[in-house]
Amino acid sequence: MSNVRTIFYFKQAFKKDKKTFIYGLLILTLALTWGYILYDKSKTTQTIQHTQIHDNSIAHEKR
Repeated sequence: MSNVRTIFYFKQAFKKDKKTFIYGLLILTLALTWGYILYDKSKTTQTIQHTQIHDNSIAHEKR
């Protein structure tokens, strides 16, 4: 009878660990996604500013 209880306990522990692992993986994925979005947005802003500076210098040279 104690073998059955032990096996049942390990099955429950495994299910709980599996659920915790999946939640952790989802949270990590969400955090990495937001990190990439913020990183990409900053790169896009830098590119736009660089393009505007370049366009302004070309317009100034044409005058």
